[in-house]
Amino acid sequence: MNFTSASKCPPEEVGCLHQLTMAVQSVSFMVGIVVNGLELWMTTFHTACTVTTVWFFNLALADFTHGRRPVALQRLGLEALPALPSPHFLNQHLLLVLLSVDHCISVLYPTWALNHHNVQHATWLAIGVWLLAAITCSPYLKFLTIGKWEGCVRCSFKFDIENEGRENAQDWRRAAVERHLAVTIIHFLLGFLVPLAILSTCAHLIRTKLRREG
Repeated sequence: MNFTSASKCPPEEVGCLHQLTMAVQSVSFMVGIVVNGLELWMTTFHTACTVTTVWFFNLALADFTHGRRPVALQRLGLEALPALPSPHFLNQHLLLVLLSVDHCISVLYPTWALNHHNVQHATWLAIGVWLLAAITCSPYLKFLTIGKWEGCVRCSFKFDIENEGRENAQDWRRAAVERHLAVTIIHFLLGFLVPLAILSTCAHLIRTKLRREG
C-alpha cells in the first residue's frame, strides 16, 4: 500500500479534507501534550510511588510520545509514517492488561498482593512491555521503503524487498504474503484478542467474587 506525503500530490478535491485532518491532528496534539504532561508531572512529583502509579505513568508516557511522533515525522516530509503500526498501540493494550491483572489479584488474593506488591517488579514488567511492543512493530520498519513516484514521496511496505529482481518471482511473492500474514496475525493476537480475553476474564473473576461476598 502506498501513501503520499507532499501536499501537492493528492487530488485537489481532497485538499479540504487534508486541511481538516491536519487541524484535528493539531488540536489533538496540543490537548494530548497538556493532559499527558500533567499526568506525568503528577505521577512523578505529587503521588506516592506504588504499583498502580507505575502503570499510569507508563500509560501517560506512551500517549505523550505518541502525540509528539506525527509532528516530528511531518517535518521530515513523511506524513505517511504516522500510519505505521506504533508501539503505542501495543503499549497501551498490554499495560491495561497488567493493570487489570494487578487489580484482579488484589481483589481475589488481597493478603498475597499486599505482601508481594513490589514497585521494582512492576517497573521491570513495564520495561518488558515497551520492549515487546518495539520488537513486535520492528518488521514494519524493516520492510518500509520510501521513494518518489510522479514527483511525490511515497511510502510503502515491501515484504519481499530482499528478493526483488530474482527470477523465481512466484516464490518470493508467496513468501511476502506469508510474512505479511504472520505480522498481521501477531498484531491481532497481541493487540486485540489476547488482551480482550485477559481483560474479560479478570472482569468476570472480580464480578463473581464481589457477588459472592455481597
